[in-house]
Amino acid sequence: MKSSSNSQSNSSSNSRWARYQALELLPDSAPAPYVGNLFARNPLQLVWYGLITALTWEHFYEKRVGYLERCWRTDYASPYTERPSLKLRQILRLLK
Repeated sequence: MKSSSNSQSNSSSNSRWARYQALELLPDSAPAPYVGNLFARNPLQLVWYGLITALTWEHFYEKRVGYLERCWRTDYASPYTERPSLKLRQILRLLK
């Protein structure tokens, strides 16, 4: 049963390779890429990959939280407390 799933996987990857080869106009002599199990050789690679993935997501969430905290700290009242005539004068001065 395991060999039949492997043969199905190989046939689908072969058909994908044939389609890619035809679309990219690759010659028939071009070898098909090796498709193997990423972690079959060393189980530590799986642990390392998981660690890197976790650290990447943690960094992403830290950046997002930091950005949101900076946004919430912004004082939105300050633009409305200035006199609008000063802004209008600045705009008219720039248009001249």
